[in-house]
Amino acid sequence: MTRAELERQRLALIRVSEAARVRRVGTGYLIAPGLVLTAGHVVRASVGSASHEIHVGVGHPKDTGRDRPFLPGKVCWVGPDGLDVALLRLKDETDVRGTVRWGRAVGNAIVRYDGLAFPFAVYKEGQHNVEHLRGELPPLAGGYGSQDLYSLNQYVAPRISPNDTQAWAGASGAAVFCQDHLVGVVIHNDEEFDNRRLRALPARRFATEPTFVEALRKCGVAPPALADVSAPPATRTDDPAPSRPDPRIAKLHGLKDILLAELKRDPVQREVRNGRPLPMHCKAAPEEITGRKSDTRRISESLASTPRPGQEQLLNDIAAVYLEKKRSKLLVLGQAGSGKSVLIRRFAHARLKDVGWIEQGLVPVIFSLGSWNPAIQLDDWLTERLERDHPFLAGQHHSKQRTWAAELLENGDILAILDGFDEMAKELYKPALNKLKDSKLPILLTSRPEALVSVQEDGGLFPGIELTGLTLADYNDQLGELGAWEDVLKKLNDQDSGDVAVARLADVLSTPLMFTMAEHFRRSGGRPADLLELAQHDSPTALQGHLLDSFLSRAYSSEHNPDAPRRQRWSADNAKKWLGYLATHLTVLSARQQSEEERRREKQRREQQRRQEQRPGKHPHPERQPERQQPRRQRPEQQQWDAQDIAWWQLGTAMSLPMRMLVSGSLCGLVSGTVCVLVGFLAQAPLSVSLTLFMNGLGIGVGFGLVHGIASKIDVGSPFKPSRMQIAIGSETRQKRWERVRKSFLPRAGSGLAGGVVFGIVYGGAIAVYAKALAFPWLAVALILGNWIVAGPLIGLGIGIVLTLTAWFEREPEPNESTDAADRLRTNRTIVLVQASAAGLALALGYGAAVTHFNGRALGLQHAISAGLAGALGVITLTAWGRWLVLVRFWLPLLGHLPWRVNAFLDEAWDRGVLRRTGAVYQFRHAQLRDHLAKPPKEPGRGSGPAEADDDGPRTVAGPRTTPHRSAPDDGGT
Repeated sequence: MTRAELERQRLALIRVSEAARVRRVGTGYLIAPGLVLTAGHVVRASVGSASHEIHVGVGHPKDTGRDRPFLPGKVCWVGPDGLDVALLRLKDETDVRGTVRWGRAVGNAIVRYDGLAFPFAVYKEGQHNVEHLRGELPPLAGGYGSQDLYSLNQYVAPRISPNDTQAWAGASGAAVFCQDHLVGVVIHNDEEFDNRRLRALPARRFATEPTFVEALRKCGVAPPALADVSAPPATRTDDPAPSRPDPRIAKLHGLKDILLAELKRDPVQREVRNGRPLPMHCKAAPEEITGRKSDTRRISESLASTPRPGQEQLLNDIAAVYLEKKRSKLLVLGQAGSGKSVLIRRFAHARLKDVGWIEQGLVPVIFSLGSWNPAIQLDDWLTERLERDHPFLAGQHHSKQRTWAAELLENGDILAILDGFDEMAKELYKPALNKLKDSKLPILLTSRPEALVSVQEDGGLFPGIELTGLTLADYNDQLGELGAWEDVLKKLNDQDSGDVAVARLADVLSTPLMFTMAEHFRRSGGRPADLLELAQHDSPTALQGHLLDSFLSRAYSSEHNPDAPRRQRWSADNAKKWLGYLATHLTVLSARQQSEEERRREKQRREQQRRQEQRPGKHPHPERQPERQQPRRQRPEQQQWDAQDIAWWQLGTAMSLPMRMLVSGSLCGLVSGTVCVLVGFLAQAPLSVSLTLFMNGLGIGVGFGLVHGIASKIDVGSPFKPSRMQIAIGSETRQKRWERVRKSFLPRAGSGLAGGVVFGIVYGGAIAVYAKALAFPWLAVALILGNWIVAGPLIGLGIGIVLTLTAWFEREPEPNESTDAADRLRTNRTIVLVQASAAGLALALGYGAAVTHFNGRALGLQHAISAGLAGALGVITLTAWGRWLVLVRFWLPLLGHLPWRVNAFLDEAWDRGVLRRTGAVYQFRHAQLRDHLAKPPKEPGRGSGPAEADDDGPRTVAGPRTTPHRSAPDDGGT
């Protein structure tokens, strides 16, 4: 099928009628059966109107003739302000073949375009004729915001009518194609160019709009995947082969689209953009932090001194610093809740929408700095985070021995927005600060001022601003029109009253975060005057906690939150309990890492002291000696836990390692043993055989439980990190697949061999003990043990080889594929099930054949089933998805710590604005909300003992556990 035939079948003529009279005519395009894309102004008047009717004629007049049927249509989505685009749902679906391909015009060279429309200029004898739009599209033409439109220069255009007739009327809604990709929708003509120029809304502006994507999904249509479309490069006669598009630019655009879609979908950020913005005041960052260099102070004072009624000018001023010098570094300081996170997210959103900014190769990416340990190089940590949240950047650069994430960082294409320096453990402040100063990356760093002042040395850091609190004038401006606040505002304005409660409330409301929480308190039914009564008796911390509780109650109240989705009816009490567990989970993991860092430093100090004592004639004075030994270089997989990231593959790891080993091993052994017994009875085996098989199940549980613990300790092959690969057949060349198999051999086969050694010793020892208990002779017991000591490594190696071969069916993810938590979980579930099925089948065939050869077919069948099932379950429990399945979907809900539908709960908490989503992880909307919900640590003797060290963090030291002081950046309200 050619593209022309495809367009003819999908062309649509739209008539909007009122009182049986056609009021407006437009053009549309079928992007799916029964779903028409058109301009918003063509059908906007019919939205919510009972008097307007829409009828759509599908197809080209040459194919349908005069008897073209018109189908009733209804607007199922219309773009928000600034997006003149809409979707129509037809009453009856029209059969169209093929799939629409979406694109965006990129590059500097002019691109050719075409399309079909029904302009008034070709309306003849009562018939709407078709005009073939064709011409040139200059990608660099246009502006920003509402003027970010494509300019379509027509080859053929109608003359300007002397009677002011709109010659192009009716062409609105026509789909614009460049190289077989739908890149935009015509919305109006530009008479300043004598009707020779049309304006089109780019598809990239609405393709990632959350409401548009949701409308498509309701109609069963996949979200658009935009491909870059550029003019073919000019070829020389001596070199006829055209050059390929720059893959680096493609990666940057892919990353930009993902980040922009995340920020657009975020309910908190959408509330910030759509609501009345709070004023933001700032001053130049203190000299004791920035230093006294003239250039540093000039930039700081320039950023803080420009009059700005809103935040837009401040965002533009910050952007100008990076435009002047690409690898600049800036600071955004402020107290908890002062709006630092709101500012950096608005900055990132504004820059990601700026095509010119992206073309210069500077994509802003936000990183939560609380998980960084300076023992790891900053570039390595940022690379690992990019690969985790954006798996398509984990692919190997074709010409260099590093991933695309590392390449973009090295090239300075990533603006690293490092959020929450004060989230790190205090003993890490100084080494982290030194690493940040020495880094060559463009950086935007946020922190509380005191975190930097406490470790700042001579010379200063880099320029920046410090956000200051709201003022009485802001209170009056924001709340003056609300009668409920009238009495409170009068008391707040009376500064000479000396009322402690008034002063306390004014101090609490000075941060945008608590100001917003106070508005949530009022909207949930509370009286602002009650806040003064609470401030009379409560401390500021208690008052803040009361406001946060009222926010949670309103978020989960169906009465005050009618627009929230209703997939689950979580009560506020249950939601607080489960959110409290998540907050405590983060606190425990962070405390473990802090304890480990203290233990490491103490060990390092003792080692240095021991060396000093061994030197003859030297008296040890370790406190006077410079610390020569550098912190050990940790792998990214073993880095510090983030006090903010709720990662699905880390949930449940606050449990002690022995408990996780017990739960995983028991479940694996119970399932395997039960199935083995059932198979034995079905085969009419004697009771002794069934008992033996049941004991084998217990041995399997013990074996895999111990393998789980050892893998956690030594992190063999990072088994509990989610795979970045996906399962696909026939999507890559044979050479790339063999290369992937070759690279997978050593880590997978080695992991299988190591696991097989442990399993063989443990399982063989358990069977030997059981055999001796049944009065087997010592020779038989020795043979059983020796058999499994040999068979275990062989089985493990075999499983490792099978898992290596499954790499043939894997592929690297594409930039347009979703990377949120739920999709990453489903992707890992698929790849784990494929690997486990392959390993289980291979083990069942091999082991079953061996037993059949020596013991007969009946016993061989039983052992084949038991071995295959045990092997598959063992592989599953040693993966990130398997650990999540056992702990998060089964054990923690069983204990009441989490709901049974964990994914639905997290997704709804995000929808309600309690959590936010960053790549593959969730985070609490406010760090103060997380700290408020976290349960205080147990005192010694009041609970379980200290947790053991494992892959997820070190064991806690004896004695009371203390929660590290966390005053991380907050959203600063909405």
